[in-house]
Amino acid sequence: TYGYTLLGLAVEGASRRRFFDQVRRGVLRPLGMRRTFPDDPRVAVSDRATPYVRLAAGGVGPARPVDNTCKVPGGGMQASLNDVAAFAAGLQRGRLLGPAARTEMIHNQLTAQVVTATLAGQTAAPEWGYGYGFQTGTARHATAVLHPGGGVGATTILYWLPAQNLSVVVLSNIQDAGGQITALADDIADLAAAANTPIAVICGTKQRYADDGPAALAAARAAGLGTVLLAGPEREWPATESDGQAKPDGSLRVGIDAVAT
Repeated sequence: TYGYTLLGLAVEGASRRRFFDQVRRGVLRPLGMRRTFPDDPRVAVSDRATPYVRLAAGGVGPARPVDNTCKVPGGGMQASLNDVAAFAAGLQRGRLLGPAARTEMIHNQLTAQVVTATLAGQTAAPEWGYGYGFQTGTARHATAVLHPGGGVGATTILYWLPAQNLSVVVLSNIQDAGGQITALADDIADLAAAANTPIAVICGTKQRYADDGPAALAAARAAGLGTVLLAGPEREWPATESDGQAKPDGSLRVGIDAVAT
């Protein structure tokens, strides 16, 4: 966060524009990202997701209010799922960076010597590395490129397999779910790569599945999504007497603490 905030000041100095104005000019408008803004609690956003945290006594509760406008470059923006997906597609298609710069960005800059020098008592490099703004590799996919993130009431990931030209975006309104989110992205990437077709994942509680699940499933089928999966702590689908098309195709191995609001 501190590093990105400092880089934001460098961008402002070089461009002579406010950081977000430069991002809007150089990234958001070219990619059609119309639902990305500074995360300002004083600005009303009708469809802003409610942030949650895990409670010590169990379950979840609303996250405390937070003002991120002090660090817009370092995690102080909010965006829709479609906008983050558009950003991922822009990276894939070379609309933001040329081939040489993109290769450098996703190349592991974290050498074993750096790890040994900076992590006290650790003699071996971790199973992942870091490029310029992107982690390189997960425990399951050494070639994955990803940018996980977390804050008060949110956990997210932009996950990319360059060789397969495949991106996965997961946005969650629950805090401290990094391990689950990365494993979920791994699962979705595996399924999408094998199926070579778009996949929808429905997250929710048992009650949310009963209230909204059939409509979400019908919308996914109508949009031509061949595979629809469930993810959540409760993966019980409402009973139906219809054929298999009225049910999801299966469940992910990873459970997500989904919250109905």
